[in-house]
Amino acid sequence: MVDAMRAMLDELMGEDRDGDRQKPARNFSDDDVCKFHICGFCPYEEFDKTRTDFGPCPQVHDDRSKTQWEGLNDEERSKYPYERELKKWLDKMVDDLGKKVKRNQERLDSEANPAFLPDDQATIDGMAARITELLASSQAAGEQGNVDGAQAAAAQADAVKADKTAFEADAKARATANSSSRYGQQEVCQISGLIINSEETRVRDHKMGRNYRSWCKLHEKLTELNDTFRKRSEQALLPPPPRLPSKDREAPRSRDADKHRPREHERDSQPDRRRSGADRERDRVHRSSSGRDPDRHRSSTRDSDRSSHRSRDRERSHRDGRDRHRSRSRDR
Repeated sequence: MVDAMRAMLDELMGEDRDGDRQKPARNFSDDDVCKFHICGFCPYEEFDKTRTDFGPCPQVHDDRSKTQWEGLNDEERSKYPYERELKKWLDKMVDDLGKKVKRNQERLDSEANPAFLPDDQATIDGMAARITELLASSQAAGEQGNVDGAQAAAAQADAVKADKTAFEADAKARATANSSSRYGQQEVCQISGLIINSEETRVRDHKMGRNYRSWCKLHEKLTELNDTFRKRSEQALLPPPPRLPSKDREAPRSRDADKHRPREHERDSQPDRRRSGADRERDRVHRSSSGRDPDRHRSSTRDSDRSSHRSRDRERSHRDGRDRHRSRSRDR
């Protein structure tokens, strides 16, 4: 009780209300910080003073810690179990709510359509007891050999059964007419699970109440958490983004490129070789078409050289003869 009062005073007036202690600087991951509060929905706080009251929250609601949590991105939040724990609790509350709605609907149906009115039910029970009594009397008379007494008791039992059947039909009609006027304006709220009056003003008052608004906020928060976890699951199935190659990965690739460069140079030089071969072939065809065969040309060159040598020898012999003739003439 003392701890509950202290927590209430801390929430209303602050932890430093007495002026003799400083408010400690907290982090959202501290043990005494309410993880449901920083995630945006604390059932202790939201359902306080309602029909779903859980009592005071046992942990501290620190707004600075909530601001720290809201400053994290979704990837950082996913590393902590706080949202999963909140979703687990809210799922359980919604499951219990569904059971409550079903239970109250069955109760409402049974009250709206009773089998018989209380007075009629008492009369029917009395007639059933009379029938049981007459049947037992008939059986006892038969065992004693009193055939007439047994038949008379059985006949009376049959008559009471007929009266009971007719009375039940009338009693059911009276119960149906009475329930239409008594329970016809009640329904079960699917949001809060409560039985409410279906009149417009009563429905409006119910929807403005704290209990209804707290349940609406719970459904909204649970939808938000479901969407968050669905997106995280879809993101986990996506392939990772491509990674840029590092310098260490580029170095071997450069060496491989260097190895292929001479081959590329050889491929580039092939057209020159082919062109030079084509040029030689073109020259050979040109020489053939012009009637100049290389072998014949070399042979004719040698013959012309020998002719030139013989001509020079004859000229030299002729000059020598002429000089001798001149020498003889001078001697004479």
